[in-house]
Amino acid sequence: MKRLLVLLISLVVGVAILFRFRLWIAGMHITSWVRSPLRNYLVGGKINSLPQIGWAFDVRGRDPTTVKRLRRIFKVVVVESDHTHVQII
Repeated sequence: MKRLLVLLISLVVGVAILFRFRLWIAGMHITSWVRSPLRNYLVGGKINSLPQIGWAFDVRGRDPTTVKRLRRIFKVVVVESDHTHVQII
């Protein structure tokens, strides 16, 4: 059971790192990626929010070009008041 958990965590982190690298190549700056449960609570995140496992993140900028580029890569892209929120799944 412990090996399966380690494998699952490794998979989650590996996928998140690959997507972060893809954005870095595209010249985009990630401002928030992985949050601890405490940090998630302090910023008003939901208890099951994806940033806690690294499968959602925030990108600097809300301009149409950035949003269009993100939507070509990811299915869930939400423009917030001061950043763009992206979910890997």
